[in-house]
Amino acid sequence: MNKFFYILLLIFSLQINTYSQVIQNETCGAKNNSVFVKKNKINLDDLYMFLDSCNYSPFVNNIKYRVPIKFWIYRKSDGKEGLSLKKIKEHIRNLNYYYSLNNTGISFYLRPDIEYIDNDRLYKLNYYNQAPFQTMKRKSEASINVYITEKLEKARLFKNKKNYSGTYNFLTDGVIIAKGVSSSTLSHEIGHYFGLKHPHANWKSKSKGEPVSRTKLIPGTNTRMCEKKGDGLCDTPAEPNLANYTDNKCNYTGWNVKDKYGVVYQPNTNNIMSYTRNRECRNNFTEEQKALMLYTASRKKYTKEWSTNNKDANNYDFDYFEPDNVKEMATEIFFRTNQTHTFHKIYSGKTNNNFEDETDWLFFNLDIKKNKNISLYFSKTKYNFPNLNITIFKKNKKIIERNINKNNIKTISINNLTKGKYFIKIQKKSLENNICGYKIKLDNSK
Repeated sequence: MNKFFYILLLIFSLQINTYSQVIQNETCGAKNNSVFVKKNKINLDDLYMFLDSCNYSPFVNNIKYRVPIKFWIYRKSDGKEGLSLKKIKEHIRNLNYYYSLNNTGISFYLRPDIEYIDNDRLYKLNYYNQAPFQTMKRKSEASINVYITEKLEKARLFKNKKNYSGTYNFLTDGVIIAKGVSSSTLSHEIGHYFGLKHPHANWKSKSKGEPVSRTKLIPGTNTRMCEKKGDGLCDTPAEPNLANYTDNKCNYTGWNVKDKYGVVYQPNTNNIMSYTRNRECRNNFTEEQKALMLYTASRKKYTKEWSTNNKDANNYDFDYFEPDNVKEMATEIFFRTNQTHTFHKIYSGKTNNNFEDETDWLFFNLDIKKNKNISLYFSKTKYNFPNLNITIFKKNKKIIERNINKNNIKTISINNLTKGKYFIKIQKKSLENNICGYKIKLDNSK
């Protein structure tokens, strides 16, 4: 296959087979062919049998896969603009929030090797002639590669450019999102990565659109139409494109919109894979959506490395407060509240090149009229307690530095602190082969 043909194929695939969300005009930008379902010819009975085989429970978030996320940030040539580290942390936190809220069995953590592309020509990516090539050119193995641009623009003949909030390219497995997207956009695009389609897929098509009825059969078969049409799932109600039929308060407004059989649609307005006008409405995955995502995850190239069933799984067990390995991603700690933190490995795809999580940053605020004495209390977790170096700063000025270990776990007290914001840098100074961790609590000095 020559290079020119591959380029044409890549562009064509982005136009036809990617899964996109539109910001401007709120219209669908993709055909939403479910490549995964087509290739594997899976049916819903298979999905439910798969859930049973892996002891899935919809009531417990039993993590089956821990997946690293690699960010590529596009900035201007002078290194300005681009997504901040604080916003990157928000993306990871929101991603884990939605996938944990729905007990998907999948969690995510940040690879620390964030890469920046400083180029005015790429600061805003063109949907056709730049975006697909960036996902092909810049790619790290063993991760979901997420590319963040100022804008994802699609040029149109004699019309204004259309701006997309995100897209997924199935040929390169790349996810591209614009900088100012909603909290659910990355979860939506990664849903596509794990095999999901839009619930409104092909809703205008007479041959491929699914009916509202969940029991209507394909003529001459015992197969329900909802299993083969639309998004191929039956517990996601058939729906039109909700960008046109919801208001900003998430109310459905299309009460006179009917399917091709004359039945009025009765959709939900909270599905993460839908196109509600207000993207913040979206917070739900259905059971069949979760089943398909888990099934897809079990067939990915790095399934074994991501799986919590492999012999090294606990080495990659991250805590709730991550990412927090740099000051800009510091996690707030509140008075009289315990936090449990871990240090772990981050899988890179190369056994001899795994990253080590060796630094945590926390911060606390003092809003006081007089000087205050505070203490940091450290204690053990279920993991080994490592040797730690603790440094506390006010702005960039070091206030105190102490070393502690499992043999002299102690309280660190600091007196006469004034009003302001304080940062705590906690560094692992020992060489554990396995995961290790600590508990920390901020309180008044006794």
